Amino acid sequence: MLGLAAIPSALQFVGFIFMPESPRWLVSKGKIQEARKVLRRIRNENENPDQELHEIQESIEQELAANVNDQSVIKRAFLTPTVRRALVLGCLLQCFQQVAGINTVMYYSAKIITMAGFSDRTQAIWMSAGVASANFLCTFIGLFLVERIGRRKLLLASLLGVCGALAILGVGFQLADTNTTNVTVTENMTDTCSKYKDCSACTFDTGCGYCFNSLDGSDNLLASDASCVQISPADDNFAQVIIDHLCFNIFHDLLNAIAI
Repeated sequence: MLGLAAIPSALQFVGFIFMPESPRWLVSKGKIQEARKVLRRIRNENENPDQELHEIQESIEQELAANVNDQSVIKRAFLTPTVRRALVLGCLLQCFQQVAGINTVMYYSAKIITMAGFSDRTQAIWMSAGVASANFLCTFIGLFLVERIGRRKLLLASLLGVCGALAILGVGFQLADTNTTNVTVTENMTDTCSKYKDCSACTFDTGCGYCFNSLDGSDNLLASDASCVQISPADDNFAQVIIDHLCFNIFHDLLNAIAI
């Protein structure tokens, strides 16, 4: 699963070898002819590379003139009102994106799927790949709509969807924590896991697991004679100590412990 990430990285590395230098960088180094060749190579025949080259030269000359006044780029960015507003807005959007938790959901999507009751780890990994694929494919929807409906409308609609999805996810975790089942049997008072009184508190401790005896003999959690026991160091699917009157369905994640 991790090794597959090397394939696009290798393709990108090979592509970078054949990618020309930036025309702007070439102009800044005085390599005007090389910059013109690059512009002719990367632009369409209908475009005028000489006009763009002239604009790049003017832009660099303006930057050099501004640097003569001993003002750094960062200082000028904060002193110029329009640039400052754009900078603050861009930083806030990036901050909101990180605080929203998308990275956590994407990185731990397989774990979340497992916690939701899909015990097959291979199946959970493939399902998480589907989540990542949806994220990838929806990027093209944004690219297609950004110039048609406008950046502001697209951003507001996207944020509305993010708020709704996170609200559903948060309510799901809260309901799972609120409706958690209780520990009815304490096996060993000296055991560190014996202090927990319900499934939620038990499974938040990575060294403990919720073990129960189903009333109907199935895997449905009806929690007859339920205990919080230590997980075996050899296999986290079993308890460290064999308990005769309890089954050995050890759920060491919150939602997995209270799966419907």
